[in-house]
Amino acid sequence: SGPVPVECTGVPPAERPVVASRIEAWLLGQGAQVTIKLKLLTDGRGDRKKQRAFAAAFDFDRLVRAHQPGRLVDLDTGQPVQSNPD
Repeated sequence: SGPVPVECTGVPPAERPVVASRIEAWLLGQGAQVTIKLKLLTDGRGDRKKQRAFAAAFDFDRLVRAHQPGRLVDLDTGQPVQSNPD
Protein backbone atom coordinates (compact mmCIF):
# COMPACT_ATOMS: atom_id res chain seq x y z
CA SER A 1 0.00 0.00 0.00
CA GLY A 2 1.01 3.63 -0.05
CA PRO A 3 2.26 3.91 -3.64
CA VAL A 4 4.98 6.53 -4.12
CA PRO A 5 7.12 7.50 -7.12
CA VAL A 6 10.79 6.49 -7.17
CA GLU A 7 13.17 9.44 -7.57
CA CYS A 8 14.99 8.75 -10.83
CA THR A 9 17.83 10.87 -12.15
CA GLY A 10 16.90 12.45 -15.47
CA VAL A 11 13.31 11.12 -15.48
CA PRO A 12 10.37 13.56 -15.36
CA PRO A 13 8.11 13.08 -12.31
CA ALA A 14 5.16 11.92 -14.45
CA GLU A 15 7.26 9.09 -15.93
CA ARG A 16 8.79 7.76 -12.70
CA PRO A 17 7.90 4.21 -11.63
CA VAL A 18 5.59 3.89 -8.64
CA VAL A 19 6.12 1.27 -5.91
CA ALA A 20 4.43 0.43 -2.63
CA SER A 21 5.94 2.18 0.38
CA ARG A 22 4.42 -0.32 2.83
CA ILE A 23 4.63 -4.06 2.26
CA GLU A 24 3.14 -6.71 4.53
CA ALA A 25 4.12 -10.35 4.12
CA TRP A 26 3.08 -13.47 6.01
CA LEU A 27 4.78 -16.85 6.15
CA LEU A 28 1.85 -19.17 5.62
CA GLY A 29 1.44 -21.88 8.22
CA GLN A 30 4.03 -20.24 10.49
CA GLY A 31 2.11 -17.34 11.95
CA ALA A 32 5.02 -15.05 11.11
CA GLN A 33 4.57 -11.60 9.62
CA VAL A 34 6.88 -8.81 8.51
CA THR A 35 6.02 -5.23 7.59
CA ILE A 36 8.46 -3.26 5.45
CA LYS A 37 8.17 0.52 5.24
CA LEU A 38 10.19 2.29 2.55
CA LYS A 39 11.18 5.97 2.60
CA LEU A 40 13.04 8.17 0.15
CA LEU A 41 12.87 5.78 -2.79
CA THR A 42 15.60 6.46 -5.34
CA ASP A 43 17.31 4.80 -8.28
CA GLY A 44 20.64 5.42 -6.51
CA ARG A 45 22.28 7.11 -9.49
CA GLY A 46 25.00 9.55 -8.53
CA ASP A 47 25.69 7.85 -5.19
CA ARG A 48 28.62 5.43 -5.54
CA LYS A 49 27.76 3.45 -2.39
CA LYS A 50 24.17 2.93 -3.48
CA GLN A 51 25.21 2.01 -7.00
CA ARG A 52 27.61 -0.67 -5.69
CA ALA A 53 24.96 -2.02 -3.31
CA PHE A 54 22.32 -2.15 -6.06
CA ALA A 55 24.73 -3.84 -8.47
CA ALA A 56 25.47 -6.60 -5.96
CA ALA A 57 21.89 -7.01 -4.73
CA PHE A 58 20.43 -7.33 -8.22
CA ASP A 59 23.12 -9.37 -9.95
CA PHE A 60 20.85 -12.03 -11.50
CA ASP A 61 23.58 -14.63 -12.05
CA ARG A 62 24.83 -14.18 -8.48
CA LEU A 63 21.29 -14.60 -7.13
CA VAL A 64 20.76 -17.77 -9.16
CA ARG A 65 24.01 -19.25 -7.84
CA ALA A 66 23.12 -18.32 -4.27
CA HIS A 67 19.52 -19.56 -4.29
CA GLN A 68 19.77 -22.38 -6.85
CA PRO A 69 16.17 -22.29 -8.09
CA GLY A 70 14.83 -25.51 -9.53
CA ARG A 71 13.40 -23.73 -12.56
CA LEU A 72 13.76 -20.34 -14.25
CA VAL A 73 10.97 -18.85 -16.37
CA ASP A 74 11.22 -15.76 -18.56
CA LEU A 75 8.08 -13.88 -17.51
CA ASP A 76 8.02 -11.94 -20.77
CA THR A 77 7.73 -15.12 -22.86
CA GLY A 78 6.50 -17.69 -20.33
CA GLN A 79 9.25 -20.01 -21.52
CA PRO A 80 11.79 -21.87 -19.38
CA VAL A 81 15.23 -20.24 -19.34
CA GLN A 82 18.16 -22.38 -20.37
CA SER A 83 20.69 -21.37 -17.77
CA ASN A 84 23.77 -22.92 -16.27
CA PRO A 85 24.35 -21.12 -12.95
CA ASP A 86 27.82 -22.68 -12.56
